Amino acid sequence: MVEIKHRNYHPLEREEINSLVPPQPGVLVLAVQLASGVYQPIHITQTQNLYKSLRTLLTRVPDELPQAVVELLRKFKCYFTFVAIEPQFHSEYVQLMAESFV
Repeated sequence: MVEIKHRNYHPLEREEINSLVPPQPGVLVLAVQLASGVYQPIHITQTQNLYKSLRTLLTRVPDELPQAVVELLRKFKCYFTFVAIEPQFHSEYVQLMAESFV
């Protein structure tokens, strides 16, 4: 059984991405912070390269993002958290990560 340790949310900024995010497969969560201080996930996805996916969001909005997510990214300060996945555990991690945010 694989256990997921939840990471903190970090501002969607170049310095944070460069210092924290590895270039490996994983599950990525984008969120906005509510007035209560709670982080509300707005998009959960898996990627083959966490670093590249987050850096792309800094320069352009990928076509595959739903329009509602695009609007939130433009309107609010956004945050991210992630779980890097070792290839041998990929499918099990994806399932656990999805369940932990429902």
